[in-house]
Amino acid sequence: MIKKLLIFTCICTIILIGGYELFPKPTVVSAKITKEAPKLGIGAHLLLPNLNDATIVAPDRPHDPKELQNPKTKSAIKRVRQFSVSTNSQGFRGPEISKTKTGLRILCLGDSVTFGWGVEQEESYPSLIAKSLSLDVINAGIPAMKPRHIALWSSDLRSLKPDIILFARRPDWSAPNAMDSYQQAVRRIQANFATAKLGIILPPISTFDPRGLAQAPKERAEIRNRLPNIPFLDLTPVFHSNMPKRGYKLVIDGGTQKMIDRKNGQIYREGNAAQGLAKEIIDAFEEDKQVQEPLFFDGGHPDKEGFILFSVKVEEWMRQQGWI
Repeated sequence: MIKKLLIFTCICTIILIGGYELFPKPTVVSAKITKEAPKLGIGAHLLLPNLNDATIVAPDRPHDPKELQNPKTKSAIKRVRQFSVSTNSQGFRGPEISKTKTGLRILCLGDSVTFGWGVEQEESYPSLIAKSLSLDVINAGIPAMKPRHIALWSSDLRSLKPDIILFARRPDWSAPNAMDSYQQAVRRIQANFATAKLGIILPPISTFDPRGLAQAPKERAEIRNRLPNIPFLDLTPVFHSNMPKRGYKLVIDGGTQKMIDRKNGQIYREGNAAQGLAKEIIDAFEEDKQVQEPLFFDGGHPDKEGFILFSVKVEEWMRQQGWI
């Protein structure tokens, strides 16, 4: 009896001390935060209303979107972050919207960057601008929303009567005739809010997004040519010139991807990849959670510090336009 009791005690001790090895805790699964919106087109979606601190789990390192589409590569992402999402009764990430305007109202249209993917609501750029300017700023950002879907949805938002519209979205290069579609989307938004000031914000591109950086010059040239009367702010050079001297950046040298230590300029890792990031680069992030790029957290979205820079530069730009 005593022997059985000792064995049972030892087993309990192992479970209590090292239970995470024998019986791992269930993985936190992201809550559902969107609903289909077929009237806006195939694949369109909107945020669910009245969400209350829904938990989202997202990669906390640079990654190719295809990694999340493949179950094998998705399961290999161990470095994740959690954040919460709450929405109002209208399905916006933010407080309830007053029916009565008391001053200037800014409508922020866009995708996950406007939404504030990866950070809490008060850390998103619309919330930071609202706090800084003491203005009514509506966060109408929907993760993964396409420009054409945003434009169609904007027809339903005319009752909000914004004075300034910030359209923070880059062209969708997965769509055929991407620039034609983008131009049409912007013009539709402009037509829906004929009396409002409209500006385009091009969200910053991480150094760990080689494809995005390669497309950036074409985007800028096309927008200047196709939409000459609409001011735009490209935040990529702003972010790259304001990066603190810490962390890492990606440099493409011929066909080689080099991960450079920003403190000393030394190569930390390097590898080759026809598309996306080299395995050696991905492994570097997975092996050490301290490895990160300043101002970004996943190669596609600003982090808390990055969104502060984002909001400051957008506010400065609006002042330059004479809008505020």
